[in-house]
Amino acid sequence: MFAYVHHVGMIVPNINEAMDLFQNKLHLKLLRRETIASSNMELAIFAAGATHVELMQPIKPEGNLQVFLDKHGAGIHHVSFAVHDLDGETPGMLARGLQFSQGEKATVSSVGWKNLSITPGSAYGISGLELTEPALDKRPT
Repeated sequence: MFAYVHHVGMIVPNINEAMDLFQNKLHLKLLRRETIASSNMELAIFAAGATHVELMQPIKPEGNLQVFLDKHGAGIHHVSFAVHDLDGETPGMLARGLQFSQGEKATVSSVGWKNLSITPGSAYGISGLELTEPALDKRPT
């Protein structure tokens, strides 16, 4: 079912400073940087071995990302596990009691990852758990 940790999403107040840390001090490779207005974020994705690090900075003071940043500060927002056939695995996960914030329909992100977010209510109160089908990844399965 789960192959590896696909990505760790981190909320940051200043993406340029965070990028300096990951790119110039930790020497991770920048894979993508973009503004996603519909999600109210500036996004940068780095390769960290088999896992991605996803930096997210809110671009407007309103919205869920800014609320999270104000409440919790900079740091980990979510952890996503790779699932090679998300649509095929979803019925079994639903049967085992997991629920998803999007219902049964996964969404496809701007970077081509198919995602489902597990609701905290079905994950013993743990928030920030996702499942990702890495459609555009070039990794071996």
